[in-house]
Amino acid sequence: MKTRGDTKRLGPALTCQARMLLWLSCAIWLLILAIMISAVSADVHRISCGLHPAQLTQLGLAVALNPYCLEVQSAHHIAIRFTARDVPHSLREDAALCVYRVTQEAVQNIVKHNGAKTVTVELIAENNVIHLNITDDGRGFEVGAKRATASLGLISMSERVRLVRGRIAVNSKPGQGTRVTVLVPLQNESSA
Repeated sequence: MKTRGDTKRLGPALTCQARMLLWLSCAIWLLILAIMISAVSADVHRISCGLHPAQLTQLGLAVALNPYCLEVQSAHHIAIRFTARDVPHSLREDAALCVYRVTQEAVQNIVKHNGAKTVTVELIAENNVIHLNITDDGRGFEVGAKRATASLGLISMSERVRLVRGRIAVNSKPGQGTRVTVLVPLQNESSA
């Protein structure tokens, strides 16, 4: 049978154990928070690089697009074949950023909506024009359908291309994949 004296002696020991458990749970939460902060920091870095990748201005459009395609290929298990031909290292900054962003948007649309297994991204410079061709073997869609014409991604790509005095065409049919073709002049009309 326990007496009051036994209970009084257990009190400080239980309080010490409770403090240790509290400290341990706080340490675990701090560790979890540190891991989460590290992940958020990595995401912020990845997003900021995606907004304006340093490679784009430092190394050029073709060199910047290649690792982007490899990253998407690895993350989403889609075979992406990237080729570039005769693309100058230094392009108008607005034109290079436009082509980079349109590529990102088109590839992300493929990842999200198209169910493609293979994608081809071709970047060619000829006759003072950058040609971007992105094709896939996905589901495709009816280009003239109301839902397609109201797509924020397609509107965004068209507006970006228009701002650099380029042209964009989207060709697709259900069950036949999609092809996005972009033509952007290498020089501003005013500087040509």
